[in-house]
Amino acid sequence: MIETRARFGFTAAPGSTDDGRIRRITQHLPPVYASRLFDAQAAGATEQQLQAIAAEGL
Repeated sequence: MIETRARFGFTAAPGSTDDGRIRRITQHLPPVYASRLFDAQAAGATEQQLQAIAAEGL
């Protein structure tokens, strides 16, 4: 399971704000990507490499 934050913007009704808001996202990572992520971490992958694997899985 991966938990992250993201900023989402939207079109709002007149008189309301359309400013982006931070939202928490929790998503299950498919098993094949979870395995790749743990294997890469054990092999000493960089944070950027781990993020790339997680992004593919999401």
